Amino acid sequence: TDLFPLYSPHFKETYFNYNILSGTTTIPANEFKDDDYLLTITIADSVTSIGDSAFSGTTNLKSCTTTSTSQLASIGTSCFQECFNLTSLTIPSVTSLSGYFVDKCYKLTSLDLPTNAGFTTIPDYSFYNSGLTSVTIPDTVSSIGDYAFSGDAPPNNFQYVFIEKYYLYLELSEIEIWDVYGN
Repeated sequence: TDLFPLYSPHFKETYFNYNILSGTTTIPANEFKDDDYLLTITIADSVTSIGDSAFSGTTNLKSCTTTSTSQLASIGTSCFQECFNLTSLTIPSVTSLSGYFVDKCYKLTSLDLPTNAGFTTIPDYSFYNSGLTSVTIPDTVSSIGDYAFSGDAPPNNFQYVFIEKYYLYLELSEIEIWDVYGN
């Protein structure tokens, strides 16, 4: 079992910058869910996975950082969902993302996707409803899932994403852009 100190309910009026301890390998599902007092998180290089909804609803979270030597390989479904103030996220070693990864992270306007050989798929709904306006797709990506970059992000009920680099050959007859009302 991985053990690392959790915030104390006795300090609920204090905002925290949190460091996951070296030696921790997993951040369990729902571990920091709905923690409004978490401002920043630094993930130790030893962490290999983050569970579903681990940081979901941490509305004041501004950044989540890993290093270039991070061993983080997988991030669960809805991990950062509704982190409304998230502006900075680094995930250099990740090989597996899940759906709704940054759903409703409206202030996250850019993100460097992993460029390692293991990162080959952007799953369905992975960046749904995010604030992304620009993303560079690494050459390693061979598949982009349904609605991966769509949503109804405010303020205009559209999510515009400029994809800078993508070499996968697609046989497209049309591209559709819809608003949240189906127009």
